[in-house]
Amino acid sequence: MSILEAYEPGGEPIITPDKFYDKRPKLTDVAVVCFSCNAKNYVLSHYQHELYLSFRATSNGRFDVYYLPELKVLFFLSFIGASSAGGLLHEIAYMASITKFVYFGSCGVLDDSLQGKYIAPTECYREEGFSYHFAAPSDYMPIKNASQVYSSLKEQVADVVMGKGWTTDAIYNETKKKFAQRRKEGVLCVDMEASGLQAIANHIGVEVYIFFFAGDILGESWTSGDLGGEREIIRQTSAVELALKLGQSLL
Repeated sequence: MSILEAYEPGGEPIITPDKFYDKRPKLTDVAVVCFSCNAKNYVLSHYQHELYLSFRATSNGRFDVYYLPELKVLFFLSFIGASSAGGLLHEIAYMASITKFVYFGSCGVLDDSLQGKYIAPTECYREEGFSYHFAAPSDYMPIKNASQVYSSLKEQVADVVMGKGWTTDAIYNETKKKFAQRRKEGVLCVDMEASGLQAIANHIGVEVYIFFFAGDILGESWTSGDLGGEREIIRQTSAVELALKLGQSLL
């Protein structure tokens, strides 16, 4: 049995979030989610916040979720990778009764002309394993709310594009052959979560709103794009504001 046979429509899961966690009082429908500690630190230093819940996540250690009362949204730092991020989405959706998740973070771009741009992925190539448990096998996972994300970003900044993405589990095996094939298919960027997040969201009946900003450049050679440096920190904090405004628009 291969992973292409992992999806079981209507299958009854043995383990569900309610086996580990209790529901909490619902405060909002919307959560804004980052993947960078720099983005988290920015939010906690610039916005009034309250600790909404703190729990021992099944995937990795203690985990905190905050409520931003001025904005009326939850906020948290996600784990990286489709499996961990997708499992956490499932848990927070259950505990907090969240129905709309805004995700943002950096991505690799397949063309240096995309430097400095924000990207709303329209569909993502499924080179991760998580999504195959929650959706029938296919090469690409459509990202449902791409047009809405694009419109929200476009109201605030000029450098926004829409296009295909590539979600992978293995940043150290993005080979030249794969790069050439994805670029031939019109893929703009590469990330580690989007197709998995969309799959689990579809499966449990919630919405995800995903955008990236260009970080490193993937090509015949690799350019770091100042990953972890001052320039990326500035981009992270700018993306925070875009994400929070998008989140508020969904209330």
